[in-house]
Amino acid sequence: MFDLIDAILGLGEEIFPFAVLVTLALMGYHILKSVLPKMRAKADELRANQSTSLHNLKRLESLASLRDSGAITSAEFEAEKAKIMR
Repeated sequence: MFDLIDAILGLGEEIFPFAVLVTLALMGYHILKSVLPKMRAKADELRANQSTSLHNLKRLESLASLRDSGAITSAEFEAEKAKIMR
């Protein structure tokens, strides 16, 4: 009987490092599970802002070309630029 108890208690020493690793892995999984959606949302927001910025830059370039060609006045350019930059 004591041999069985000693064997079970002896396993604890061998299993302990594995149990610690499993516990740490589970903790990391739960942390990532709670953080990843926030990170994805922020990345989506940044991508949307980048796309908007690129679109606005192209609009400003077109307006500048119109101004430089004389199709619109500097005042019209500045007014449209103010609208875009809002």
